[in-house]
Amino acid sequence: MKFTYSWLKEHLETEHQYNEVVDKLTAIGLEVESVQDTGLAYKDFIVGQVLEEEKHPNADKLKLCKVDIGREKVDVVCGAPNVTKGMKVVYAPVGCVIPVNQMKIKAAKIRGVESYGMMCSEYELGISNEHDGIISLEQDTEVGSSYADLSGMNDILIEIGITPNRQDCLGVLGVARDLAAAGVGKLKNREFKTEKGSFESPIKIEIQDNDICPAFAGSYIKNVKNVASPDWLQKKLKSIGLRPISALVDITNYVMFDQNRPLHVYDADKVKGKIIVRSAQDGESFKALDEKIYDLKKGMCTISDEEKVLGLGGIMGGESTGCNFDTINVLLESALFDKVNTARTGRDLSILSDARYRFERGIDPRSTLEGIHFATQLILEICGGECSEIVLAGKISETPNTIDILGKNIVKRLGLEITDDEIISILSSLGFGAKKSGENIHCTIPSWRQDIHGEADISEEIIRIKGYENIPTSNIRAISKVNKDILNSTQKIISKAKHFIASEGYNEFITFSFSDSKKSSFFGEIEKLKIINPISEDLDILRPSLIPNLLASIKKNTARGIDSLSVFEAGGQYSSTTPEDQINSICGVKYGLSNSKTWRSEKKEFDIFDVKNDLLNVINYLVPGNKKISISDEAPSWYHPGRSGKIILNKKIEIGYFGELHPRIANKFKIKTRVNLFELLIDSVPLTEKKTTNKPLLILSDFQSVTRDFAFILDKDVKSSDLIKAALNVDTKIIKSAEIFDLFEDKSLGDDKKSMAIKVVLQSEEKTLDENDINSLSSKIVEAIEKSTSGTVRS
Repeated sequence: MKFTYSWLKEHLETEHQYNEVVDKLTAIGLEVESVQDTGLAYKDFIVGQVLEEEKHPNADKLKLCKVDIGREKVDVVCGAPNVTKGMKVVYAPVGCVIPVNQMKIKAAKIRGVESYGMMCSEYELGISNEHDGIISLEQDTEVGSSYADLSGMNDILIEIGITPNRQDCLGVLGVARDLAAAGVGKLKNREFKTEKGSFESPIKIEIQDNDICPAFAGSYIKNVKNVASPDWLQKKLKSIGLRPISALVDITNYVMFDQNRPLHVYDADKVKGKIIVRSAQDGESFKALDEKIYDLKKGMCTISDEEKVLGLGGIMGGESTGCNFDTINVLLESALFDKVNTARTGRDLSILSDARYRFERGIDPRSTLEGIHFATQLILEICGGECSEIVLAGKISETPNTIDILGKNIVKRLGLEITDDEIISILSSLGFGAKKSGENIHCTIPSWRQDIHGEADISEEIIRIKGYENIPTSNIRAISKVNKDILNSTQKIISKAKHFIASEGYNEFITFSFSDSKKSSFFGEIEKLKIINPISEDLDILRPSLIPNLLASIKKNTARGIDSLSVFEAGGQYSSTTPEDQINSICGVKYGLSNSKTWRSEKKEFDIFDVKNDLLNVINYLVPGNKKISISDEAPSWYHPGRSGKIILNKKIEIGYFGELHPRIANKFKIKTRVNLFELLIDSVPLTEKKTTNKPLLILSDFQSVTRDFAFILDKDVKSSDLIKAALNVDTKIIKSAEIFDLFEDKSLGDDKKSMAIKVVLQSEEKTLDENDINSLSSKIVEAIEKSTSGTVRS
């Protein structure tokens, strides 16, 4: 939100200097983003007059001009098509800095002819995007005078950041109201005439859907003369970076920035029949004022006549009824539009406009009639004409919201002493109705503060006006709690897991808790996850899984030439919008090469065994000690059905999944490289009873270990885990480890057969194993594996 200090003072009677006002704005929550003394930027620009202009001797498209700048006459080479003898121009002398690009003007030879200074366009001065020709000033403008003084640019331009809840400060009046409440000055009571109208409007208004447009007011003004706006109005708009167009359009823009009341003006002679506010139909389209054609969807709020769509309610008008300098009769619109519908329509069509920015945040309903009266008065003063009676379709709510608060609750919440009388005084200065009602303070919320819903909101209003510096400082934690845990058990597990996974070579990604419904449908039911008012069309649901956002990030990295990456994210994922349906998980992803090809090694891609090993390592780290881990091939549907698995802890706890991403999903994300991933379900990780950080006692045997290898011919569907489990169960005290070290498949073994070799380490803690012990254990291992797998030992 931009405004000038002089504009602010039209609403605020104050003796404070602009720097004091700037400090107070930030103090009351209207953060100042920039302050610019525009007089400094334009102080060197002066008014000149073209005395002579002739064709450049060495260039067809350039002209050689003699320009009178008051103190002297200078030669200027100019390429503007509109330069003519006698015109008054904005001249930038040698040494002047052009605002739009910070170029310093120097004397130079242009195609062999000396040129001193420059005649400027609006674009070069940063006023607008108009760069087709230089600025042409009024003929009565004094040559040699300061352009900063002439244009009203000799002012202080202030820009503030508006949070979504402070829609009332999207007009200069709202900013002045807050400053007056903070003691910076006194709010001026600006009165304007209420034009009753001398005839009945020939254009009727019909609202077919009150949900998307609760109220629509129209004023018919006939016999107007649409002219260039007066200097005061042009200067105001230029001061905040708007380009004046015509009086009718400029008036609506002025009222919007001054009063926070968007308006629209139609050429009434181009409207066929009555105005109809309705929902768009699929297949309809219209050409907007930005000269683009938009295809509409059902549910969008359209302003139509009896033949066509004239505009989008709360967003932008159409070209077909736009006003020009030939316009004679106009219809002025002031309406209320549903903010959710306005926001959704604007996002769907990618239209950004000042009107949409305001309507989607909420507009003061009372400004509907106040705004149309104010704009009608300005049109009659500037353009002449005669106005009709105001036509109002729909209903403007007149019932204010009320809240009862307790002063002692305000004191408790803010942590400072404040009396009920002071609370009432602050609220009254902000426009609230506030009075004592027994122990309560009865508050009537002003119509322009649609963000106030409860006692906490009232508390915020009180402290920002009283001053945050008045909140007493105190220790954020009581002395008795200093040594108590800050993190809960789940947060501790997440923190431990993140540190461990990072130590394994992964980089942490942090993405939105929202996701794209079109790409998340693979990861669960998403109907219950849709967001009513999403921040963008590709983040329209709560994420059902961490995977979709990580895949989108991988796609971006791949497009930038990063062909290998190990990343993870820890966070919440959702199955519905209720709190109990949020679960915590960690997802790790590996894709690309684990080893690049060198003279010492062949290139190797990441595979599911890499992510399986990483998942098992983090589980062993989080759940040390005695536990049983088993692996099942029943992974979720987004994994490759033949290259994935599920890890089960202690026979009943599903603690995570690993595997290769399903090719169908990889194609959806346009990822060509094989993607391997794991998911750790944090909420399923059991809490360990051991509070100490000491490692468990390390017990090493003093006796020699023995290694034996066994090979078995098995059916192809036998899992390696079946062999390992069978071997380990023979004697858990002596058999220390078992692992697969070879896999061989060949037709010579038989149809659907394979050979799998296992290495077993034997070691007793009581004695050295002799040959009989070893042979006995070996026989038991072979017998156990043959029994559990129906395989045969391979000779």
